[in-house]
Amino acid sequence: MVNRHTYAVHWLELKIDHYGRGPEAIGRSDDGRIVFVNGAVPGDTVRVNIHEEHKTWMRGEVVEVLEPSKHRRDVPCEHHVRDRCGGCPWIATTIECQQEEKQRAVEREIARISTSATVHKIRDDVPEWGYRRRSRLGYRGDVVGFRKFNERRIFDLEQCLVLDTRINAALPEVRAEVAQRTGRHTSGNLDVVVDANGGICIGGKARIFQQPSATTESVLIQLVLDAIPDTSAGVGELFAGAGTFTEPLMQQGHRVTAWEVDRKSVDALRQRCPKVTVHQLDLFKHASRLDLTRLDAIILDPPRAGAKACIQPIVESDANRIVYVSCDLATLCRDLRSLQNNGFRLQYVTPIDAFPQTPHIECVAVLDR
Repeated sequence: MVNRHTYAVHWLELKIDHYGRGPEAIGRSDDGRIVFVNGAVPGDTVRVNIHEEHKTWMRGEVVEVLEPSKHRRDVPCEHHVRDRCGGCPWIATTIECQQEEKQRAVEREIARISTSATVHKIRDDVPEWGYRRRSRLGYRGDVVGFRKFNERRIFDLEQCLVLDTRINAALPEVRAEVAQRTGRHTSGNLDVVVDANGGICIGGKARIFQQPSATTESVLIQLVLDAIPDTSAGVGELFAGAGTFTEPLMQQGHRVTAWEVDRKSVDALRQRCPKVTVHQLDLFKHASRLDLTRLDAIILDPPRAGAKACIQPIVESDANRIVYVSCDLATLCRDLRSLQNNGFRLQYVTPIDAFPQTPHIECVAVLDR
């Protein structure tokens, strides 16, 4: 059992050191405890209202910036200031500092599992604003928007600086769709995406996974293709989605076998790549059914939960190269450690700043047997 102690709420003055894995920045109190702070920027000196306190750590929120960091900037988003939008927790930090923090985070975590692997410089191809071509909007009654930081309450969205301008322009259409399907006291989520033809898709096919921006997708495809040797005739693709990597791999001359659980994604993949062998399989529940023999390389792009269940089938496969695409650094490192403990060596990791204004990092890791 975790030994926890809760104390009276109070405030303290604090120097902020760096960002943590999540939305909050980190400092240390005079007694050495870690303090997670919402609204702070690395380098700030702030007054923090502590609302959660334990034996070894505390959590709080900035009530006053006593000495602003050189990395702090004016927040350009009214929703962040007025509505406490939880979507862009790093928006008060310069983009250069955001990328430096992400670079250090990847280097720090990879160093814990490998002393020889290279961490490449973070890719900064994705534009700072207007990059998101898909979004999940919340609604409650006639209110449509995003949720407040650390709350389930939804505020009414006017414009979002990180959304593609076409999604912003389609917000009246989204509200009309919500009005048709809900009563005043109903709530839920609605997916919106810019499709391949530049049109807006609401609900239905919008739920099929694709990378958050076209730029991210292009960079990931490039990195994956560069990592697959020309001699790799047979390539296995786990968590294949609707074929982000499948089609480019085919065009490069590889024989691809793909696995995916989502029916709509499987149907889209089969239509897009009719020559590919596609298996519909839940890789979290039934990874033991994987047949990865006669494969030279394996690519996997799992959701945030990672691919723990797939590690043993990968280890037992014939593949000599693994390319792991991940949107969660913690589960990536967990799975990389397992692969290294079972005969693979981590060669390099390339981080991508795919989600500016947020702590999220996309990574491509490459291992050899």
